[in-house]
Amino acid sequence: MVSCRLSLVLGILVTFFTLALLDPILTSSEVRYLECRQKAHEGRIEYEACIAKELSDEVLNETRAINDDEKCKNCKHFCRKQNEIIHCARKVGNFTVTLSNKASYMVPFLRDVFEETIAALCENDEEILKALADTENTPCMDRHWEPCDSLLMVSGYFNKVFFCDSTDPANSTFTPQYVCQKMHTALECLRLNSIHCLESLKKSITLLLSKLRSSASCSKYY
Repeated sequence: MVSCRLSLVLGILVTFFTLALLDPILTSSEVRYLECRQKAHEGRIEYEACIAKELSDEVLNETRAINDDEKCKNCKHFCRKQNEIIHCARKVGNFTVTLSNKASYMVPFLRDVFEETIAALCENDEEILKALADTENTPCMDRHWEPCDSLLMVSGYFNKVFFCDSTDPANSTFTPQYVCQKMHTALECLRLNSIHCLESLKKSITLLLSKLRSSASCSKYY
């Protein structure tokens, strides 16, 4: 079984995009915010239905027929279908980008981060993704990554960050810079807490951190 903390890391990619479409913490009864919340929820449903078609057992079997990678079948399939998964995200992004003033610049930013992360995970024959999915790394992730959980589990705020204008503009601090710095803090925490793990995992987290620092979306904020 894949570690639950692998799911948290992958929250920076497919799970990250899915969590970004989860219902927000309701902070106001303001009509425009409620309308935005509802439309973002509709986008989430559309996205999940779209990727479900690409991650079904039937489609997975097609990948296995082409290349039955015993080390990580799901990794091979995920990367084989990365263009289709990105298409699903773009399709929903074209809808959610119109939800608010914030969405007009935060949704394109989220899309770019999502696509950059998928590309990084799938480089070099899925090197990073395979290390994160390797069951030999699971005990170390479960034992040492717990201090980083709170940095990754921020799903309750994603609607406020990406989709809906704040009901109190004076307290609206969510920007691309904020997101980039949060991702950097989370990956740095994982790197520091992976020193006792296998070399493949340590290398993968270091690579992800390096790619984030040099990415088109975030490099200017470091």
